[in-house]
Amino acid sequence: MVVYTKKRIRRIIDNSLAETLQARRYIKLKKSQWLSPRTLQNIQEKKLRTIINYAYNNVEYYHYLFKSLNLTPNDIKNVNDLNKIPILKKSQIQNESPKLIARHIDRNRSISNTTSGSTGKPLTLFYDRNAISDIKSRKLRNYFESGGNLRDKIVRFTNPNRFAKNTVVQHLGFLNTKYLSVFDNVDKHIQNLLKISPDVIEGYPSILWLIANFIENKNIEGIDPKIIHSTAEVLPLNIRKKINSVFNTEVFDQYGSMEFGTFAWECQEHNGYHMDIESIVVEFLKNGENVSSEEKADLVVTGLFNFTMPLIRYAIGDAGSYRLEQCSCGRGLPLMNIIEGRIDDFLVLPSGTVISPRNINFLENVRGISKYRIIQKTQDKILVQIIKGPEFSENTVSQAEKEIRNGCLNEDITISVETVEKIPKDKSGKTRAVVSELKKSTVY
Repeated sequence: MVVYTKKRIRRIIDNSLAETLQARRYIKLKKSQWLSPRTLQNIQEKKLRTIINYAYNNVEYYHYLFKSLNLTPNDIKNVNDLNKIPILKKSQIQNESPKLIARHIDRNRSISNTTSGSTGKPLTLFYDRNAISDIKSRKLRNYFESGGNLRDKIVRFTNPNRFAKNTVVQHLGFLNTKYLSVFDNVDKHIQNLLKISPDVIEGYPSILWLIANFIENKNIEGIDPKIIHSTAEVLPLNIRKKINSVFNTEVFDQYGSMEFGTFAWECQEHNGYHMDIESIVVEFLKNGENVSSEEKADLVVTGLFNFTMPLIRYAIGDAGSYRLEQCSCGRGLPLMNIIEGRIDDFLVLPSGTVISPRNINFLENVRGISKYRIIQKTQDKILVQIIKGPEFSENTVSQAEKEIRNGCLNEDITISVETVEKIPKDKSGKTRAVVSELKKSTVY
C-alpha cells in the first residue's frame, strides 16, 4: 500500500504542473516550427533582448563584464550585436560559476547537472524548472516530428546516473521509457531488446553500432524498432549505414549538449539539422569572425531559456557550418551541419569484448578532477591522466579507478592514474577524453 505523505503529494503536484507546462510549450513549438524564417528570427531576437537585460540586472558576472566594456543591454538589439560581448569559455564557467548564477537564486533549490566531460573537463550547471521544461518540450518536438507517438515503447541507453524516474504521463502508459545501462555487455543489451521489443531505440552511435554489429554477426531476429535516435556523439556515415541496414529503419540524429539540451535535429528529409532558434542562438565563427555558409566554424551558443544560469556566447567546443537554404520539409527553422563533435575511440577488453568509449567517459562523477584523459595502452592496460581540481584527494584516484573498472565490465585490467599539469590537444586541435593506442583494425 502506497502511503501518500504531504511530501509525496507535493512532489506529485509539482511533477503534474511541470508536465502541464511542458505540454503547453510543446504545443507552441509544434506550431512555431512552421513559421517563416523571418518571424522565427523576430521571436529569437525578442528573447535575446530579454535574456541580455535579465543577465545584466541579475547576474554578477555579466553586470561587471558589461560595465568593463561600457556596454548596456540596449547595445544588444539583435544577433549581430552579440559580437560586442566576449566569448565565454568552459574554464570561465568552472572558475566563475557562483558569479554566473542569478543573485536571487538559491542553488540548493535549483536543479543541477554535470556535463558528461566530452573533452575530459566536466562542468556543473544550474537550471530552474522553466528551463528544464523548455529542454524537455524541445525534445518532445524532435521526438514526435521523427514519427514517434504517445504509445511507443522506448529504450534509452545511457549512464545509470542519467536514469530518470517515471513521470505522471509515463505512469499512465504514455511514452513508456526503459533505461538500459551502457555498462552492460552487448549480450545483455540484446536480451533486453528482445524482451522489451521497443518501438524506439535511443543511444550513443558507438553503442548502437556495437549492437547492430552483434545482431548482424549472430543473425539475430526479433528486434524491429520503427525509429532509432542517435545522440551525444558524432554519427559517422559508416555507422549510420550500418544501423539503417541492420534494423531496416531510419536513424534520426540529434545534436545538443548538457548546457542547452538537444537543440538541432534531423527531420524526415535528412537535409541537415534544424536549429531550435526559439530557445538558442548559434553563431558560426572562425577566429572570432562570422563565416560564410557551408564553411567550417566553431560553434558559439547563447541560451535564451535558462534564467538561473544564463550562458551567453558560450564556446561549446564543436565545429559545424550553417546552411542558407530552407529545408524542403517547409519548416522555417534554419539548418546547420555537424562537422566535429565528440569522437572518441572504442576500447577492446582482454576478453576481446569491444566497448563504447561512453562506458568509461563518466569521470565527471568524481570529485577533485579538473580535466582528464583516458588512454588504452594495451588490451589490459589503461592510463588515466588527471589535472587536479580543488577537491582532489586520495579518494579521487580510487574513485576514478572504480568508475573505469566498472565501465570495463570488471575485467582483469591494470589501471594507472597519473596527475599532470597539462593535457595536450590532438592534431585536430581538440582534446579527446578517450584514446586507444590499439590498431583500429582490432575494433573494425
